[in-house]
Amino acid sequence: MESPLISIIVPCYNYGLWLPEALNSARSQTCRNWECIIVDDGSTDNTQEVAEGFVNLDSRFRYLRQDNKGLASARNTGLRAIKGKYIQLLDADDLLPADKIEKHVSVLEANPDIDLVYGRVYVFERYTAAIPDAKEIVLQVKQSGTGVKLLEALIEDNIFLVHCALFKASFIRDIGFFDEGMITCEDWNYWFRCALAGKNFLFFDDEKSKVYVRSHGNNMSANRKKMWTGKIYFHTEVANMLNNSDLPDFGPTEMRNKQLMLIQKTRFELAYGNIAVGMTSAMKIVFLFGDFLPTFRDSLYWIRERILKKV
Repeated sequence: MESPLISIIVPCYNYGLWLPEALNSARSQTCRNWECIIVDDGSTDNTQEVAEGFVNLDSRFRYLRQDNKGLASARNTGLRAIKGKYIQLLDADDLLPADKIEKHVSVLEANPDIDLVYGRVYVFERYTAAIPDAKEIVLQVKQSGTGVKLLEALIEDNIFLVHCALFKASFIRDIGFFDEGMITCEDWNYWFRCALAGKNFLFFDDEKSKVYVRSHGNNMSANRKKMWTGKIYFHTEVANMLNNSDLPDFGPTEMRNKQLMLIQKTRFELAYGNIAVGMTSAMKIVFLFGDFLPTFRDSLYWIRERILKKV
């Protein structure tokens, strides 16, 4: 029995150097029934040349180009073009193991109540020769299921990186698209919206479906200032979503989200903005949540990092 069609979306902005390896990892999938939509987000390097080479090599690849609008917009352009039953996102500098999609399709096909399946992620340094030495990225405790527990986990931090997951294409109808107002953390925001809508997540611990993220110095995640801006935006949006939700009382969850938002705002001001505003925010954390020593230590740390010009 043939696998359902899988839509792989690969946004790319000036990552022509890494794009061939990402696309080859898609092409090497043991699951053969896929389409791969490469979305060029206005690149000025050789991305178009690389992408068109793969389109000419394999008809399952498609190439779309747009003006530079950011990662969320590029993903959305891909999502609007899909034809598949399930969606696999893949950034242009990352890799999928050969069995990843087949393993996750098997899980979703055997368990219709599961909406999204995800696995582990490992980071390697720059070149694929370093993959044997790759180290697992542990964001936090893996969470499966639906409801408050999943939402609580997602408020603390993202629980998986974007290419860890395979999810139903019906998410586009039910949830919509990525928030194009977000420079970073747009995937975290999307998973939270999915969880709030009652989607069922499953952590699938399988060695052959773990994915790889490349560390090369130009990763978006390496830009601490942008990441903090994204986190503050995320927690602000979560506050609005919980406030407007018809689900049962989220009192403790809302308070934890408020605390985390204040922590991110405090760190941002101490590291990059107005130190007086940051200290006022730190005092507010102490007043509302009583975390004097952790807040005091954290504040001193970021002031020190700023003085030493490490931020």
